[in-house]
Amino acid sequence: MECAAGSQFAVGEIYAREKDQLRAVAHRIVHDRSRAEDVIHDAFAQILRCAKSFDPARGSARGWIYAIVRHTALRMQKNARRELALEDHTLNAVCEREQTVSNPASRIPDSMTLRTMLDQLEPKRRASLLLAIIDGHTHEEIAEYLRVPVGTVKAWIRRELVAMRRQLE
Repeated sequence: MECAAGSQFAVGEIYAREKDQLRAVAHRIVHDRSRAEDVIHDAFAQILRCAKSFDPARGSARGWIYAIVRHTALRMQKNARRELALEDHTLNAVCEREQTVSNPASRIPDSMTLRTMLDQLEPKRRASLLLAIIDGHTHEEIAEYLRVPVGTVKAWIRRELVAMRRQLE
C-alpha cells in the first residue's frame, strides 16, 4: 500500500527484500551482470513512477514488480541488438575523424588506448559516450535513442568518463 502511494521508503524495503531474486531474473535474460544491474535500476525507477497505477485486483505486488523487471530486461536485450549497428557506425565516424588530424601518427598511442578502453565498455554505455562526446547529442536525445531513462544515460557517461580518466592517469 505504501509503495502504491509513492513511498520511496516502501520501494526501498521491497528492493532490499527482493533484489537478489530480481537480479537473477534480469541476469537470466540479459546474460551480463552489469546490464542486469541496469535493468534493476531502470525497473525500480519505473516502479516508483507507476506505483499509483498498481491494481491489487489484477495480481500481487510481487508479481507486478517481477513483470516490470522481466519486461525491462527483455526491452534491454532487444535494444542491445540495435546498438551493434549503431556501434559500428559511430566507431567508423571516430576513425574517419581521427584521419583528419594534421599528423595522425602523433595521436596513435592516445587513440589506441582510447579505442581499447571503448572496446571494453558495454555497448549501450559506449554508445552513450560516443553520441555525447563525438556527435554532441544531449542526454535527452541519447536516452530517447537508446530507450533508457535520462538519469541512466547521465550516470553511464559520468561513470565511464571517471573510470577512463583513472586509467589514463
